[in-house]
Amino acid sequence: MMTFLHRPLFILALALPPLGAQPTRLELGKTVEAELGAGQTHQYTVRLSEGQFMRVVVSRPGFATVMRFSAVAGAEKLLELHWPAAAQRPEPLCWIARTAGEYRVELSASEQGGGAAKYTITLMELRGAAAADSQHLQIQQLFETARVLTQMQEFRRAITEYERALALARQLGQREREAEALNALGNSHGRLGEREKAAGFFAQAAVIFRELKNPAAEVTALNNLGNAYRILSHYEKAIGSHQQALAVSRESKDRRGESNTLSLLGDAHMRLNQNEKAIGYQEQALTIRRELKHLPGEAGSLASLGSAYVGLKQYAKAIAYYEKALAIHRELKERFGEGGNLHNLGYAYFELGEYQKSIAYSEQALAIHREVKNRRGEGNALTNLGHASAGLGRYEQSKDYCQQALVIAREIKDRENLIEIFTRLMDVWKSTGNPRFAIFYGKQAINTVQSMRSDIQGLGGDIQQSFVKGNEDSYHQLASLLIGQGHAE
Repeated sequence: MMTFLHRPLFILALALPPLGAQPTRLELGKTVEAELGAGQTHQYTVRLSEGQFMRVVVSRPGFATVMRFSAVAGAEKLLELHWPAAAQRPEPLCWIARTAGEYRVELSASEQGGGAAKYTITLMELRGAAAADSQHLQIQQLFETARVLTQMQEFRRAITEYERALALARQLGQREREAEALNALGNSHGRLGEREKAAGFFAQAAVIFRELKNPAAEVTALNNLGNAYRILSHYEKAIGSHQQALAVSRESKDRRGESNTLSLLGDAHMRLNQNEKAIGYQEQALTIRRELKHLPGEAGSLASLGSAYVGLKQYAKAIAYYEKALAIHRELKERFGEGGNLHNLGYAYFELGEYQKSIAYSEQALAIHREVKNRRGEGNALTNLGHASAGLGRYEQSKDYCQQALVIAREIKDRENLIEIFTRLMDVWKSTGNPRFAIFYGKQAINTVQSMRSDIQGLGGDIQQSFVKGNEDSYHQLASLLIGQGHAE
């Protein structure tokens, strides 16, 4: 979760004792700076009187962390907050003490392979509780409940909690929390395939983060917005958002944000069949991610490089990149990425004509995508299975897989996959001796290509030509069918 609070008026940096030493005591207005690595936990203490309100702010590392709060005298955890991986940014921990005593604050790295990163922790407020302070705690709990629901893939229920948090943040005039809720709502709607709704939330979040002069958060929101546009095949808007994010990340010297943006720019150009340009962006991203020792990011760049080499028909090279990415995702137990790379391997083996291998990888991918409720991944895996089944001459099975994929692609407005599905159905109906149906699906494919082409009119001529070239097989197959039926159109 993300929230952004202003720095105190006076800051004094303190050195953190070595691990294993006594916990560091937090003092009002004084900032501790430290470095947290994978598997490490840092401890702090604070003394509270009965009825006191406390607000601790952590400018946390960019990897996933867990903040725990408990009474030193008891073993019971009073509060536990999970913050997912994202760029370094301030996060609050608020509490109202029911009893006086010593309290412990623990910050732990929950992400494997994330390297080490610096963070700061500051006791920002320590005072008698006011009436509105209970609402601060309520917002905090709403975000944590939504996070748990998201982890359980209960996205609709998570959206309800984020909407409540958004309403409360607006009521209290908390712009940081408002922006955080908007960004979280965008993520939740995105996971449900509702990309247009997601884009609207991300755009609002980016505006507020810019007003608050929080460049790391602005970069995250802009990249989320660009990614939503890319999945909607609005490539001009996607590239524009990512270019804004790249400028902000470089100006603020945010290396993690820069690497994420470079990778997303590479993905957008790859979708436009600009594979050499995509490789250039991904290699820059990979260099930074390895420099930062960020394994999840490294896996993402490796997978994207594999996809760019598929576009160049260098399948052996692509498979080598996919296998490296898959190994990292499995090491990290990251099922979403694992499913994506199994799908990628299935597609590469289809292109090599190794249809049984393609089916084996695609079936594994389909099971994982359904497990994690990744509708877009599920649709792509079904399309892969349609391709490979057709390659083995199992045309009825291919039709069935493609029809299942078609339902999902229409539901989530995945125009990229619609082109794949329509083109495959055109080929299958042609192969089974039904040119009328083949022409019907071929025209659907070309209409979808044309609708996407109209969305990139503002991009350079070379990019538009690359996009058309990447879809020329659909044009050629349809033209052949029309000529064969004696009514070229």
